[in-house]
Amino acid sequence: MLRTSLNMDWELGNGWTISSITGYQETETDRNIDVSYGGYDPLTYLAPFYAPPFFDLAGSFWRVQAEETETFSQELRLSSSADQRLRWSIGAYWYDSEFKQTVDDRIAPLTSFDFLLDPAQSEQRPNSYPEVRNTENTAIFGSVEFDFTDSLTGTIEVRQATDKIEAEYLNYAFTTGDKFEEEFDSFTPRFTLTWVPSDSTTIYGNVAKGTKPGGFNDPGTDQVSYDEEEAWNFEVGVKKRIFGGRGTWNSALFLIDWTDQQLTFNAQRPDGTLTSFIDNVGETSVTGFETELSMMITPNWDMTANYSYINSEIDEYTTADQAILIGCNSTAEDYYDCIQANGSVEGNQTPRSPKHQASLRTMYRFAMGAGEWFVGGDIRYEGSKYAQVHNFAQTGSRTTVGAQAGYRTDRWAVTVWGKNLTDDDTAMDILRYVDSRGYTTVGGPPCSVTGSPAFDPEANCGPFFARSGSNIGGGPIFPRGFGITLPRGRQIGATIQFNF
Repeated sequence: MLRTSLNMDWELGNGWTISSITGYQETETDRNIDVSYGGYDPLTYLAPFYAPPFFDLAGSFWRVQAEETETFSQELRLSSSADQRLRWSIGAYWYDSEFKQTVDDRIAPLTSFDFLLDPAQSEQRPNSYPEVRNTENTAIFGSVEFDFTDSLTGTIEVRQATDKIEAEYLNYAFTTGDKFEEEFDSFTPRFTLTWVPSDSTTIYGNVAKGTKPGGFNDPGTDQVSYDEEEAWNFEVGVKKRIFGGRGTWNSALFLIDWTDQQLTFNAQRPDGTLTSFIDNVGETSVTGFETELSMMITPNWDMTANYSYINSEIDEYTTADQAILIGCNSTAEDYYDCIQANGSVEGNQTPRSPKHQASLRTMYRFAMGAGEWFVGGDIRYEGSKYAQVHNFAQTGSRTTVGAQAGYRTDRWAVTVWGKNLTDDDTAMDILRYVDSRGYTTVGGPPCSVTGSPAFDPEANCGPFFARSGSNIGGGPIFPRGFGITLPRGRQIGATIQFNF
């Protein structure tokens, strides 16, 4: 990884300032991935259908993935003097990113004999999925801040941006590949009103619009592209110093009106391998509350506690998955009518978002010799969260307890610590997946090559039905499975730190 930045300020004679922020970054990442999530080899359960010469076996890992990213950004800003009643700033921004990725699967369909007949294609590994994505963001922005009184200030901020996204793929069938290009224009304002009735209290409210540009999924899915998501955020809050400045209390109420929220789903390719794609959820509403309290109980004893409640509810979204889960038959004549009647997940919680989170941390210190002894602990709680929009599988709530004690000086420190002392093994996250050990086939062996020397996914596999995760034209159908992220068990250790 290479990361560099350059910040420059030029102060003009009238109190104005020109600021320049430049950034450049290069990253290279290599990953070897075992995609089973279950400690078994998926290849064993797919044989003998996936075998040479029509499929290539490529090593011990199911997937080897290499990524390269290069980004450059430049911002120029002109700001007025900060000590005036009316303050303003204007600026321009440019961002350019190139992302390259090559995915080599241990099992991947070949074009059969085509690559033997055309030596020029031998430079491309038959099981590779090369991908290049270019993202360019250009924007102009400005803000105006005005003090109506000594205690009341209003701020207006606006940003006009254009995101140009290009994606190019060369698929595993040695075809020329797919190239996609789209532009997304956005106008995002923010309005803030701040009231400071006393030196110890600040009350604020703001309304802001945010966007996230759309993009493109892998060509292996039937969801080629997804739209830009948009959210209006409404928030009111208070920040207060309490008990003579020995403590602070911050709280906020917020509401988010979300349109076309982008969520990631899993789907099965016609060849039986798994992929993911992004789809837009029509409407989502979020209401929430956050509060945090920090206190110096004594000069040697401090405590911090916080709690958040977030109710994120889907208001509008219909998916074939939901209809199939409650009984719609994908081979029935009235299948699409059944989806419209039974595929709505309105009222369900958005996945991977707990309603309740809380934590409590405390530390006690006392001086001795050239340093100080310390002892402390923390408790963290996270409510249950759902794996998918269907709201069936969920993690369950989890509570972890930690503790630490030690001695430190300006030069060195020794700490004895414990993490997850109750050995809570509740899942941290759940990813909808498939279980290759329980597959069945529809219409014969997966993507059979009968009658044609060349592999043609559309002809041999039938349409890819991403919504149900099945391949109705012929091939393997896997039962649902889940990839579970488990927490580390109980840990007890010691750390020695020395400052040179």
